[in-house]
Amino acid sequence: MPHPLPRSLALCALSLWLTSCAAGDPVPLDSQDMEDMRPSAQVDMRPPTSPAQDMRALPPVEDMRPAMICTPNMRTCQDAATALVCAPDGASATSHACPEQTLCEQGECVKPPLCTPGEAFCFDASTRQVCRSSGEAYKAEACPVDTACIGGECVSGEVNGSACVAHDDCSGGKCHCGQGTGELCTDAFAQPSYCTGPCDAQSGCAESEWCFSGQTHLITATSGNYNHCVARCQGTCAIEGLSCKRLPVLDAAGELTWEEGCYFAQVKEAGESCEADVECVSGLCLKDYFSQGICSTRCEDVACPQDAACVANLKDNQAWCMPRCVDGPNGASTLCPLDQPDDRLDVTCNRSVLQRGGTAFTCRRTGS
Repeated sequence: MPHPLPRSLALCALSLWLTSCAAGDPVPLDSQDMEDMRPSAQVDMRPPTSPAQDMRALPPVEDMRPAMICTPNMRTCQDAATALVCAPDGASATSHACPEQTLCEQGECVKPPLCTPGEAFCFDASTRQVCRSSGEAYKAEACPVDTACIGGECVSGEVNGSACVAHDDCSGGKCHCGQGTGELCTDAFAQPSYCTGPCDAQSGCAESEWCFSGQTHLITATSGNYNHCVARCQGTCAIEGLSCKRLPVLDAAGELTWEEGCYFAQVKEAGESCEADVECVSGLCLKDYFSQGICSTRCEDVACPQDAACVANLKDNQAWCMPRCVDGPNGASTLCPLDQPDDRLDVTCNRSVLQRGGTAFTCRRTGS
């Protein structure tokens, strides 16, 4: 086995080999020589790690940004009159009040439509109003001849308020107190009969009509005591035998109020003298207060006509509607309705305590 070269000779041989290579004359080395030339320490030849791989070994970085409470830049509605706009970072939202006559829809302040396209209502007995496709206005449509507007539609038959005999005569389906109707209105004042239609509130009648409260004025025939539409008026009525009177009617919410409408001429208004309830459009004849009866109504829960006031504890702890009057100059008083034409001594104009607070001058029994 050959003896290994000393380290000094090996280095000398390497130097001669390098010199000869530079001169173009290589000097071969055997495998043992190459073995002796390996460095004593091993070099790590693995590729370097990437920054991302190094970050896996580090603890996570805390997110110091504010928490989001809404979607950045999103617009919503806080309520019908207020828009909300989310900040770009989603950390806050700003409210904006919508201008007058606008509403918030999907975060935008827009002008609401006046009506729903296509919806219709009766303006009067022969004309209906139809909402335009834009929803911003109505257009008037006249009903064809021999039809009337009922519930927003043109229906065949006579218009409400026309004279009639049978229900089939009327577009509204009712001939109030007509001879061929079975309503059997035998009261002397229950003529003439007129076309109408049933209603539960003002919305069941045309704009030119009122929903008369048939449960307030009860005629003798019970089959004729139903709420129905009557023509509005200002002093006169078209049908002979009907008069313009202040009537008990139902408003849009079905509550009792008082308005002028066409009704049987013989029926008496509140404040007039009477002998029986059926005579009074107000529903009751107060017979045991003055020396003669007066048309009135209880008012603990309902309103009185415009020219009357609800007097508290008028009799037996009951509140009743009494005609208003005006205290005259120097303490004198104007005449109350029941005074005329006789200037009766049992009726006076005096200050009264009202059921809902306050006072007013009303017709009272002398000394009460």
